[in-house]
Amino acid sequence: MLKYIDPLGRYVVDCTGQDATCQTLAAQFETARQEALKDRNEGVRNAALAYGEPGDANGITVAFGNPGDGAAASFKGYIQGHEDGTFSVVGTVTVDHNKRGTELIAGVAHEGEHILQSRAFAATFTPNGTWDNTKNLTRYDREFRAYILTHGVYTTANQPFSTGCRGCDLGRGVGTNADRDRAIRRILADHSGNYNVTAKKPGGRQLPEWE
Repeated sequence: MLKYIDPLGRYVVDCTGQDATCQTLAAQFETARQEALKDRNEGVRNAALAYGEPGDANGITVAFGNPGDGAAASFKGYIQGHEDGTFSVVGTVTVDHNKRGTELIAGVAHEGEHILQSRAFAATFTPNGTWDNTKNLTRYDREFRAYILTHGVYTTANQPFSTGCRGCDLGRGVGTNADRDRAIRRILADHSGNYNVTAKKPGGRQLPEWE
């Protein structure tokens, strides 16, 4: 049976070479993660669980800096093989140190979903060198799923969310799942945004080295 790092393991905060401010940011991140763990949306709760508890290493590192593209956070990871034939996910979630409140909670959930997606792919690897590339999600699929959680966080907070494009509103005021999905598709297809992907042009896979 293939084994990989337990999603209930622990994450590590990278404060190497940084002052006490980093410890404050780490505490704020953990507070946001705890809020996500209490969210009424099961997907948000599962995404928060993906980090595990702070402390012992489980392959996930949280760092603070500029995640790029105006995002609250970003995740970059890879599949690591082990001598015993098992595989795990190693990666870093970079958190914008300026984000607070709902923005930070949504970032925790959004990137936690990406951690789960990577682990789902890692779970398909076998010692004889095969894997299921359908679990290696395209950019469209992985961001669509993560934005569902962004919507969930903002809905719980009764706050609106928008990337600025027309018809891209999530959170408060979005009445149905169909409305939510329509808004997410617009966010992802927006030519002036960070993604510019659609179901027909879904972009590259999360871990292209395994295509």
